[in-house]
Amino acid sequence: MTNETEGHNLPHQFLIFAQVYIVIVMVLGVSGNLLTIYTIYSLKNMHTLSNFLISHLCATDLLYMVTILPIRFATFYFQEWIWSEIGCSAFAALSHFFYGISIYTLVLISLHRLLGVVHQGCSTNTNSKLCVALQFGMIYAATFFVSVILPLGKIFGHYEFTESILSCTFSAKKQPDYKYLLFSFGVWFPFVVIIICYVRIFVHVRASHKNIEAPTISQRNRRQAIRLSLTMLCSFCVFLMCTLPYFVVNVSTNLSLNPEAYLASLCVSWLSSCMNPIVYVAVNPHFRQAYKKVCLRYWKNGK
Repeated sequence: MTNETEGHNLPHQFLIFAQVYIVIVMVLGVSGNLLTIYTIYSLKNMHTLSNFLISHLCATDLLYMVTILPIRFATFYFQEWIWSEIGCSAFAALSHFFYGISIYTLVLISLHRLLGVVHQGCSTNTNSKLCVALQFGMIYAATFFVSVILPLGKIFGHYEFTESILSCTFSAKKQPDYKYLLFSFGVWFPFVVIIICYVRIFVHVRASHKNIEAPTISQRNRRQAIRLSLTMLCSFCVFLMCTLPYFVVNVSTNLSLNPEAYLASLCVSWLSSCMNPIVYVAVNPHFRQAYKKVCLRYWKNGK
């Protein structure tokens, strides 16, 4: 297949580090996301819509870990693309597809958190199985169109292996148009929606906090909803810190001239797929207790 550039000047030590780093991220990500999914589905008190959305996010991250990162590892190991040109296009499209599903699942979670805390009367209608299925249908359709149909149809350019960064990425031809479209679809729009939702939630919480007189059951449930909202806000902030550098580097720099910056931002972006379980343990006592219960049950059964 035709490469955008010939050869690479990446230090050997960096490639070794990247391979070791991928293995560590995969071990943490696969084990953490599997544990979260198992915890949610094995404990009845975890069977809520919000936790279902979280398990979907974990499943997406898990699929990314077991499909994308092994190919990244092989590419760094062989220092070339060992699969076909079609495989390169499929790999790049799948990478962006998983990212799109992850960020728009976070959007969906923030919208449901907003309805659950601020507009509780509306949440009943939007929480039905049919409504949630339609929401996911729109997410998958839009993400598939932007990450797969447009580039594979060569409407804005196409995916191609760039040897200077050892990555399948957009071709130089008509590249800026699709870059800015992807940046708008994958960064600005979802990030703005998520930020607006959580700002609205915490403004509402602050305004209504003065009216709380006694710890009734409804108020305790409300506190749990607020705590979950805080957990997902922290999850979003981690996702933002991990992925934003990758998109900024892609849009603002010439990847062939600055491969180190691209690969460094790429390595940071992988953390977004393994950090969520750590956030849940650190921030949410309910999740912490659920993890502990599952681990103790497994340990006792093992004995």
